[in-house]
Amino acid sequence: MHYFLVGKRVLTCLVFAAVMWGASESFAASDVSIKVKARSESNDDDGEIELETEQSFATTAFQTETEVYTLQINLKNNRDQKYKGVLQWCFISDHSTGDTYDEEPIKAVLATFSPGKKEIVLSPGAALNESMVSEPFVFEEKTVETEWYDSGDTTTYEYETGDVYKGYVLFFTVNGEVLARSSNSSRYLKDEWIEKCSAAIKEL
Repeated sequence: MHYFLVGKRVLTCLVFAAVMWGASESFAASDVSIKVKARSESNDDDGEIELETEQSFATTAFQTETEVYTLQINLKNNRDQKYKGVLQWCFISDHSTGDTYDEEPIKAVLATFSPGKKEIVLSPGAALNESMVSEPFVFEEKTVETEWYDSGDTTTYEYETGDVYKGYVLFFTVNGEVLARSSNSSRYLKDEWIEKCSAAIKEL
């Protein structure tokens, strides 16, 4: 099948860096406490692509948002004994598959994103600072308008694909017991999200 590219035009491209700091909600057990600050950097891009084949002429308008989050973590031992454990974390995203139903994008669902872990030794009364960086959260919205030469009809479809940052959860465990946990929302401090995060970490 013969086809050719008519043109590719980037109409606008806006790139920026936004820095945001936010204190977490934290759960401090009597033994170990966690404090977190989150920092984000983001950029946006939008434009339009045109493509012609023997059967049709299509215009795709797109908007892409990209964010990277850094967690600066303070982990403190409030006891006079040493703890050797594991610091574990997951970011939380609103995940869109890009699928559609009845010509509309399927609603995004909450999911774990960019999980990780690190072995930690806390001396009696000591405090440690750690930094965790997420994978990029990339979310794209596309509108594809296609003119079909044989029928003269025009079709329009919208797509949503990727991940939007919703938060994070991190926790410190010793011998499988959670001694402290922290999140930007009390919702993610629940055992449900600790279990989801643990399962994602096991798959690494």
